[in-house]
Amino acid sequence: MSTRLQPPKEGRVHAKTSPLGLNQFPAYRSHDGEDAREEPYSSTVFSSFVSTVASAGTENDLALVIVNETRRITGAQQIFLFSFRPFAHLDAISGLPRVNRQSPLVKDLEEMFGVLEDAGELDHARMLSLGPTQKTDLSGPLDAYPFPHLLWTPVFIGDDAAFGVLYARSKPWKRDELELVTRCAGIFSRRAQRLKVQTASASKWSPIKTPFSRPKQAGAILAVLLTLGLCMPTTMMASAPFQVVSQSHLIVAAPLEGVVERVFVEPGEAVVTGQPLVKFVDVAEKNQVSIARRQVEMSEALLRRANQMSFEKQESGRELGPSLADVAIKRAELNLAMERSARTTINAEADGVAVFTDEKSLIGRPFSIGERVLEIADPDHIEFEILLDVSDSISLTSGMPVKLFPDAAPLHATEGRISQISYLAEQDRLGRLSYKLIATTKAGETGTLRLGTTGTAKIYGQQVPLALYLFRRPIASVRQWFGL
Repeated sequence: MSTRLQPPKEGRVHAKTSPLGLNQFPAYRSHDGEDAREEPYSSTVFSSFVSTVASAGTENDLALVIVNETRRITGAQQIFLFSFRPFAHLDAISGLPRVNRQSPLVKDLEEMFGVLEDAGELDHARMLSLGPTQKTDLSGPLDAYPFPHLLWTPVFIGDDAAFGVLYARSKPWKRDELELVTRCAGIFSRRAQRLKVQTASASKWSPIKTPFSRPKQAGAILAVLLTLGLCMPTTMMASAPFQVVSQSHLIVAAPLEGVVERVFVEPGEAVVTGQPLVKFVDVAEKNQVSIARRQVEMSEALLRRANQMSFEKQESGRELGPSLADVAIKRAELNLAMERSARTTINAEADGVAVFTDEKSLIGRPFSIGERVLEIADPDHIEFEILLDVSDSISLTSGMPVKLFPDAAPLHATEGRISQISYLAEQDRLGRLSYKLIATTKAGETGTLRLGTTGTAKIYGQQVPLALYLFRRPIASVRQWFGL
């Protein structure tokens, strides 16, 4: 904003220069008993004006009365009301229902009065004049403003200036007119004081006693508080899915290559030792048993024949040895076939609970020797298998606390501690690269959790600054990108 002083006219009090280059007349305060101006309005008009001010029921009503009704008394062509809370800003403009903060004129006036407020030049009534600019382009809001002659009067509530009124018009102000607007300021002050007493809440015109009333200073305080907040220690945390598993479980593997024909138990059903679990298709095994029996019968028949022939011919006795060996071999093959046939039905080798997905996932499915079919788990001794994604990994040691939230009961949290941490990350059942953690709880704290229950585990790590907790991933990405 660039303005230049006008030379003082003849007969005018010489002005001094303000920080903005405004023509600024000496400060003026009214004194009781001084009334150098002959009012052009009758006492009836002025009394009506005073009554209008007194009828303002709220501070907003009083602001509208000041900027609109005062023009009839003072002859101002436009009036602005500035509030000092929390800093000098426009609160009302004559002829407008509200202040447009995006208006260039409003922005320039607030900037100008912000500088005057910092310089301490708004505490007294004074006349100001916008001088011609040094620029050739007069498109600036204040350069092209049609009412360059300004008159400023602060309104006091107690000993502090609560707000101020700026009167603007095209012709210069006179000294006696300054007396009139100062008298009006006293009327405004008394009404504002009464409204402040009547309202239970704090007045918007109440002065704020703080050295940080400017936006830049408030921003500095906010930055300091934000920095202190980011340095506060907090616990590093990570979330990961978990599943309830048994501490001791027996894997039931396929004893032979084949296809499951029948499942005798339901998922989660309690089983006892020796109870049938799964039966494989045994057509081939039965055929092998039948063939082996026929071969045994043939070998035994040949052995009997060789035994009879040995009594008739001496050389026939030589065939007894091979016949006996052949019978033994065939009987061994029969026993092997019968054993394989018996293994087509898998029986439980321990008491527990059968753990598998469902019956349909097993029936008709081919298995190879040693492939897992199902598990028999102990439901009385459970633990929690946590799969921590490598991207969420934090520094962990055994004994660190975890909080477990089951999906079936999200309001029920179980507390535990990490008992085992895998050294290498492996691909889990979800297809992600993750670390396997085992968490345990105290006896009796698992509640009604059953095997196979899933949920989310909250893992608590070491104490770190809040900034590291919030920006851990971006920092890691930057380090990987730049190789720091």
